[in-house]
Amino acid sequence: MNDAVHEEFVELHVVTKNVQSIRTDTRLEDMLLEVALCQFDLLCLSECWRADGEECIESVHGDLVYLSGGCMYRGVGVVVSAQFRKKIEHVSFHAYGPRVCVLKFLCWKIEM
Repeated sequence: MNDAVHEEFVELHVVTKNVQSIRTDTRLEDMLLEVALCQFDLLCLSECWRADGEECIESVHGDLVYLSGGCMYRGVGVVVSAQFRKKIEHVSFHAYGPRVCVLKFLCWKIEM
């Protein structure tokens, strides 16, 4: 390895959740309260229900919920925990379609 190139690794805690049974924003908040106990960084969601386009919701704890469009529970999404938000910047989310999305970010604070 070239001495000029220094790689550092970041530990991520990623959780997945199918949310088809969650049909209201109130139940989404309840699910986020429950998942917050898991100490996650990123939560990948499947079977979301947003009607059109993409959407970003901030939870009461400061988690960011990014959802792709998709009626009839065809959407996907990503939740960024409030704690992980403090370590990243330049967050962008894009839904390529109801079943495929991407979340890009720059990790700037690494705790040892």
